[in-house]
Amino acid sequence: MKNKKSNLLKPNLQRRELLRKGMAGLGVAGLSGTILAPTLFSQAAHAAAAARANGKILVILELSGGNDGLNTVVPYGDDAYYQHRPKIGLPKNELRVLDDHFGLNGGMAGFERLFKDGKMAIVHGCGYENPSYSHFNSMAYWHTAAPNSGNEYGWGGRPA
Repeated sequence: MKNKKSNLLKPNLQRRELLRKGMAGLGVAGLSGTILAPTLFSQAAHAAAAARANGKILVILELSGGNDGLNTVVPYGDDAYYQHRPKIGLPKNELRVLDDHFGLNGGMAGFERLFKDGKMAIVHGCGYENPSYSHFNSMAYWHTAAPNSGNEYGWGGRPA
C-alpha cells in the first residue's frame, strides 16, 4: 500500500479547502460536546443537590491560559505596577475600584457586584513553600494541596 500524504501537509493548500477541513474539525469537536454533556450535567446536578444539603457553595474560578492576572485584579495603588507596565498598565479611571489599592478590569461588572455584596473574595499571590518554579508542579499543588499523596479529589473536593 502506498503511503499517501494528507492534503493538509501540502504547502499549496487552497484557502477554501482549509476552511472546509477546519469547519469539519469544529463539527467533530461540537459533536463531542453533545456526547459529554449528559455526564457533565449529571455531575452538576449532583453537586447542586449536595450544596442544598448544607447551604454552602464554593465556586472556584481558575483562569488558565493567557489570562493576565495583573490586568484582571489590578494593583492600581502600587506604583510598581505602572513602573513595570508603562504601556499595558490599566489606568484607575478604567477600573472597577474595589478599595484603595485594587480594582477589577473594567469588563468585570458582575464580579465587582459580587465582591461589594460580600459574596466573593479574591486571594492574591498564592504560593507554596520552596517552589520549584515548574508550571506543572505548581498546578499540581494548586489542584491537590498535596501532590503525589494519592488523594484523587484535591483540596476543593475533600470538604464535599
